[in-house]
Amino acid sequence: DLELVTIIEDVKLKAELCDFANTAFKALKGRDYARIDIRMDAVGHANFLEVNFMPAPGSRYFAGAFLANRNTSYAALLLDMVGL
Repeated sequence: DLELVTIIEDVKLKAELCDFANTAFKALKGRDYARIDIRMDAVGHANFLEVNFMPAPGSRYFAGAFLANRNTSYAALLLDMVGL
């Protein structure tokens, strides 16, 4: 659990990465939620690393990414998951 969550300030890049992740999620027939791991190369191309359809909600990485992208609370993350 040593990964770091990077908040992407560039609105265009964030939209492109979200679209990339959503496309991967749908292509893999995801349902509800997952963690999509993406790594940018030296020239800025997004590369799919893996999908985790059962990310641990208590991990710093998954919860941190969720909270950064939704600008919400950890309680809201758990309520969203329970609601699914």
